[in-house]
Amino acid sequence: MKIRIGFSRTDTFISKAIRWFLGANISHTYIRYHDEFMDLNYVVHADWPGVLPVLADRFDKENISVEEYEFEIPKSALKRNLRLLGNRYDYLAIFGWAWTITLRRWIKKKIENPIEDPKKLICVDFCLRVLNDAKITTIPSASMNPIQLLHYLRDNYESLSGSRHILEMTAK
Repeated sequence: MKIRIGFSRTDTFISKAIRWFLGANISHTYIRYHDEFMDLNYVVHADWPGVLPVLADRFDKENISVEEYEFEIPKSALKRNLRLLGNRYDYLAIFGWAWTITLRRWIKKKIENPIEDPKKLICVDFCLRVLNDAKITTIPSASMNPIQLLHYLRDNYESLSGSRHILEMTAK
């Protein structure tokens, strides 16, 4: 099955704040896939309500997709991780990012996120779990933020047997 790991942003305050802290033009990651049974495209991602699937058309109306990286994965890799549907979003991880990024940027000291909760997810964690399950990557979840994953995939998609799609789709 083909999936696309995507990177997006919105015009919301939280998206703008995340982009400012990350120094990036994206604030969110997601997985886009086609459901053969329903014959519909979906986006599954960790968002404020938790891990959830939404129709891709609806997602595209509310988000500006910037880049997507397509990979062929076993269907079971996505299916196994759909057990995380409904898992709560890790709101505190956003503050942990802010803390670690601030220390790295201004104090030049690297630390790990001190308030990470392994029972909760942020968007990039869900994507990494699927990529790891598919044996495309071996990156521990909770070790990257969206811009770090974007740079990793941008630098390595060819060696990971993926393809890059530059979108910059405007929210409809």
